[in-house]
Amino acid sequence: MIQTRPNQTIVNRSLETLLMAQVAEQDSAAFACVYEATFARVLGVIRGLARRAEDAEEVLCEVYLDAWCRAGEYDPKRGSVADWLVSAARRRALDRLRRSRPAAVAAAASPSERRAPSNQSETASTRHQVTRKLTEECAELPIGAVKSMIRRSLAGLQPALGLDPG
Repeated sequence: MIQTRPNQTIVNRSLETLLMAQVAEQDSAAFACVYEATFARVLGVIRGLARRAEDAEEVLCEVYLDAWCRAGEYDPKRGSVADWLVSAARRRALDRLRRSRPAAVAAAASPSERRAPSNQSETASTRHQVTRKLTEECAELPIGAVKSMIRRSLAGLQPALGLDPG
């Protein structure tokens, strides 16, 4: 938060601290003030990391729900409320990104973070998880629905190809 006058920064920090103390006591009006003052910045950070608008909105809700529940943990000595929320938003957005793209995250990992699979089954298991996640992501359907569609399609193709449907 950049201010033109030093005293204004002190007042803003004091107000933030007071508001967060009230939020810790479940004061919804104080929470509304914190939300209005910070949501644009927090959402901007999330949108920069999230792949889809729906994901960004979900992360935003999670961040503010967490802030509501953990407001007592806010420490004004460590930064502004906006900084605290942006930090939480960035962590949550990156966690969601990692869950949705394990292969991309693994490829981006530094060499010291990479490790060779201990055996072939671990490699196959990892490959299966990545394939499953990519299938769900591309189809935007649960894996069970995708498998059912594939099964029905194959069952329909077998007679056309002259294959035994057994």
